[in-house]
Amino acid sequence: MLRIVIAILGLIVWPSLASARAPVTTTDLFERVKPAVIQVRILNVQTNQQSSLGSGFFVSELGLAVTNFHVIADVVHHPERYRAEYLGESGASGALRVLNVDVPNDVAIVQADTLPTKVLHFDDGELRKGAALFSVGNPRDLGLTIVEGSFSGLLQGSFYDRIHYTGSLNPGMSGGPTINENGLVIGVNVATAGNQIGFLVAGHVARALLERSLALVGQPVQNFTNLVREQLYQDQSEKFERLLADGFKSTPLGPFVVPSSSVPFLRCWGDESSRAAEHYAVQTEDCTVDDSTYIAADHQSTPIAFRHDYIDGKKLNRWAFSSLLETYFAATEVPRDRPGEHVTEFQCETRFVESNNLSFKVAICLRAFKEYDGLYDFVFKGVTLNNNSQAVHTELFLGGVSIENAERVMQRYLEAIKWAR
Repeated sequence: MLRIVIAILGLIVWPSLASARAPVTTTDLFERVKPAVIQVRILNVQTNQQSSLGSGFFVSELGLAVTNFHVIADVVHHPERYRAEYLGESGASGALRVLNVDVPNDVAIVQADTLPTKVLHFDDGELRKGAALFSVGNPRDLGLTIVEGSFSGLLQGSFYDRIHYTGSLNPGMSGGPTINENGLVIGVNVATAGNQIGFLVAGHVARALLERSLALVGQPVQNFTNLVREQLYQDQSEKFERLLADGFKSTPLGPFVVPSSSVPFLRCWGDESSRAAEHYAVQTEDCTVDDSTYIAADHQSTPIAFRHDYIDGKKLNRWAFSSLLETYFAATEVPRDRPGEHVTEFQCETRFVESNNLSFKVAICLRAFKEYDGLYDFVFKGVTLNNNSQAVHTELFLGGVSIENAERVMQRYLEAIKWAR
């Protein structure tokens, strides 16, 4: 009799347990989160036509939603020309007000004029590499879509808290959530490098902006020009303080020592080429960051990049070598985006300076951010003049930097160029 009872209980209990342990399906997750995910539309005020599209998701019963700054940047810069609205999967729509922004991290909080039926919550736990993730958004205006991928760790070569997501992110998905198997947000879709390489703003960054934004509900619209200027200024201060605290790492280049990267967000590559027909050879090192700050559609700022060329002209006479150095010096490029709404023309001056028993011909170029007082793009270029057959040509670019930090970085950079001993 006991065996019969156990057998009957087994028939009742075990199927129930099996059902409870069944993995969540993509369909289940999609149905669970889709009421909270919206399409963010930017429209021209005059024509009422769509200018751009992105995604977002509700995170507060007050109608607050997260998206990317680059999705709503036109509304911030030109509220007289653009407005924002949302469209939900159910067909619900309404106006969006930009409440707060975090420009360096490329996130924003917007508020809908109606209350949501569903909100998403952020995850507090840690993920292991390979954990399943699901990105949600509106790719290419094709309708709400969920894309399965995986967590590939934090992005080591970034100054910001970015997540490396192995999965497809497409235009229109920017600002949408990436969730775990429990439907909790772990990041915000922000960028893709193609070939299943995606990047997310870490969820805690968006949550921190949300917490700072709650006090703004019901308040007048912020002066975004002042806010963005403060954020950009603070961001460059932190970047260059970190760079200057660690200093430049020295690396050999021919008979010289030149500055190289000492921080993980600044990466360097080297190469060499023989110009046999021109009777000289060149060794190069290029260092740059993967991050750029989206300020406006036609204004994206890269904080630092530099390049060195060691020019070996032992087979040239002194006059030909001198002419070659002039060619390198004159060919040094500055950013080619045109001055206009955001930046002034570059103003340059040429000098002769001495450092570490080396003589340099240098040019220093500067242009100002028109909207954000105290921020500049800075270019330094130089060539050594001490030897008739060997020289270093160098270029340094700093984007969105204060004059004080530009001078500090330039001095440290110049001091790091020496003869090898």
